[in-house]
Amino acid sequence: MRRDLVDIATKTGAVYAMHGYLPEAEQCWRRVTALDPANIECRKMLCRLRPGEAGPWLQLGLLLIQADRLEEAETPFQRLIELEPRQAAGYAGLAEVYVRLGKDPEHAVQLARTAVQLEPTASNHFVQAAACERVEDWSGADAALTRAIELNPAEPMYREAHTRLQKARQP
Repeated sequence: MRRDLVDIATKTGAVYAMHGYLPEAEQCWRRVTALDPANIECRKMLCRLRPGEAGPWLQLGLLLIQADRLEEAETPFQRLIELEPRQAAGYAGLAEVYVRLGKDPEHAVQLARTAVQLEPTASNHFVQAAACERVEDWSGADAALTRAIELNPAEPMYREAHTRLQKARQP
């Protein structure tokens, strides 16, 4: 039943958009994202409908990372950086994409460092640590993981990564 509603609302939104009824199209696609938060196609349509708004681009990028569609996730985060250059989310998201793809590791480090400068959260330090590992900056990775643990000691993923890093560095 829910899948049927999602399909109907998605198609209805497309028909509205095709005929120039953009507010109605947006309303349909927002309903879809409420019913099916992981619906990437409706998120893409919302980005096209509102290209100057950062929120849809962030949501699209995060969903694409979750879906492991990393090459596609690059564009939303680049757009987010253009729209909101003083917000960390675009830099952290793009850094994560580059780290996971193994693409341009030096740039990934720069992006992650920018994210940490803008918003020094545990998750941004964690991304910075991963980027530092890619370029074999072990002290940078260690410092970033240590800070992530200090900021969020309840997150086991940070401690596990720190332990792995320390073991890997032992002779």
